[in-house]
Amino acid sequence: MSPCLMSYIQPSTDGGTRDLPAEETLSSLRTLETAARTSMGEALDKIIKVRLKSHFKNREEDFLLTEMREMFRAEDCFPDVQKEALDLAYERVSTLYLYRLVVTKKKELEKRWGRDVGQKVTQDARHLHETFSDLHPGVSQQNHVLLKVEELIQSQDVNSVKITLSGMMQLCQSEESKKWLPSLLKWTGLSGAQVQEVLEAVQVPNTRETRTLFSCIPI
Repeated sequence: MSPCLMSYIQPSTDGGTRDLPAEETLSSLRTLETAARTSMGEALDKIIKVRLKSHFKNREEDFLLTEMREMFRAEDCFPDVQKEALDLAYERVSTLYLYRLVVTKKKELEKRWGRDVGQKVTQDARHLHETFSDLHPGVSQQNHVLLKVEELIQSQDVNSVKITLSGMMQLCQSEESKKWLPSLLKWTGLSGAQVQEVLEAVQVPNTRETRTLFSCIPI
């Protein structure tokens, strides 16, 4: 909900007496805001998951472009509301893209996209940022982790991987995305021992919850 909208309905006091109608209105608005966020998040996830699943089978240069333009047209909402919604959408797309990447075998993806998978991921990450930036120039950049995937793939040894992963951790804005990083290391082809060595060096949790999380999320 727009902060400017909330500012129009602020509880006031008059000689120590609270403005109860305004408080009740504000409380109702907050309840509606929570419900709206939940509803929008569920709708977003459904659309994003379907489009990403298709994209990872038959790669499209402008994936999700049409859907995002239709959902977040500037004329349909106030600029600050649009930015807040786009930030949420951008975060969900980036997170779910990373998830879809690590649950798709690298060799299988190479057959579909070609051997330059890392370059393709970089192109997709840039496309996502351009898509959301075109809709609102002030949108928060949330493709940092995806931009690092190519560098991770090209890392020549475990020490290089440690440096790259450390950078990814610092740039990662989503706690959910951080959970996929151990699986991303495995996806690149590192052995279990190498993955553990990298995680311990960079201090990334590798709990049982992380390893089994994929089975809990239908996509």
